[in-house]
Amino acid sequence: MRDGPGLLQPLMIDELPPTKVDLRRAVRAGRRRKRARAAALAGVACLAVLAAATVVNRTIIAAGPPQRPAATGPATPFAVLPPVAAYTKAPTTPGVSCVVGDERVPGVDAKSVRTFVFDPTGRVGVGREQLGDNAFGDYLRSADGGVEHIAPQGDTGDVIAVGTNGDFVTRGGRHSGGKFSPLPEVQAANSRGDVVTTARSGPVSVGPAGEQLRPLQAPPGFTAHAVAISEDGIVAGYVERKVGELSDSAPVVWDRTGRLLRQLPVPADARSVLMMDITGDWVLARGVRWNLKTGAMDVIDNIWARYVDTQGRVYGDQPQMAPPHPGYWVNGAAAVLPVDGREWVGMITAVNDDGSRIAASIGVEATGEWREVVWSCR
Repeated sequence: MRDGPGLLQPLMIDELPPTKVDLRRAVRAGRRRKRARAAALAGVACLAVLAAATVVNRTIIAAGPPQRPAATGPATPFAVLPPVAAYTKAPTTPGVSCVVGDERVPGVDAKSVRTFVFDPTGRVGVGREQLGDNAFGDYLRSADGGVEHIAPQGDTGDVIAVGTNGDFVTRGGRHSGGKFSPLPEVQAANSRGDVVTTARSGPVSVGPAGEQLRPLQAPPGFTAHAVAISEDGIVAGYVERKVGELSDSAPVVWDRTGRLLRQLPVPADARSVLMMDITGDWVLARGVRWNLKTGAMDVIDNIWARYVDTQGRVYGDQPQMAPPHPGYWVNGAAAVLPVDGREWVGMITAVNDDGSRIAASIGVEATGEWREVVWSCR
């Protein structure tokens, strides 16, 4: 690990490893979100608190390559960077052109499915039946127009990652070869078989599923909080320490051995730095998008950002305040995904890695009509 200010400089390319929602309740709560979001945004803009967020990581579950040894010894001296007024923005990214399909996701009913996750290609999806407020049924695996029911084995929890071969990881286990194997409390997983644990049962750690995990390195006095892991094994999250009654926080990334790679600078005009997602070279916070290879960053406005694809396009709820509509942000402009002429509202539930398949649960609150829809995009 580099010393001193070098830790805070952008990653060079060669530092990277090889390359439900109860929606009716959510919509009813949407109108209450405006006041809460306004207060939250004001706090985040001052960088007093940087909260963690759970994010779905759309990945495949496979055996990983030999792991490099983790970094040893104490972390390099570290200071939270002040917000920056001048920064380089990313080049223009391809636009989004989407067509909503007539089909529902096979076997997935917006009224009864708690979670739904795509594999990286968008061909395979897995959801979880919700039978009541705190009662859950089978996992539903959808592929090529068919659906398969998979009975849980123990309290395995929500789906968080799906493989192209249909294997999937949940909060408490991995389903492969027709059976579940237990895992510690999992936050995210990737195509190489790396998993990131939560902090509830010990330090946040990363490593191959079923093997010894390594704690995420944190500077002295700070604690590590992970949000997501990319296909290349880069973990996105933040480090935090208490300063009196407040928190001193900074967005950061780690490698798959737990080595702290760098701190991500924060634009002074960003309205939120709530960490959300990482896909390819792109890291997403609710109000900022970073590119790890180029060091570019952009402020994200007019959308409640939740997902980013491999081309840097952002997906979430638009407009930023209620009522929510499934939408996207590209090159500084936000728009809603096409549906029909009625007053649909709802939230995106899944986006595959390249943004070619998007799922959402949408409804008309006045009539009580709800359905799960899929957009095909290019």
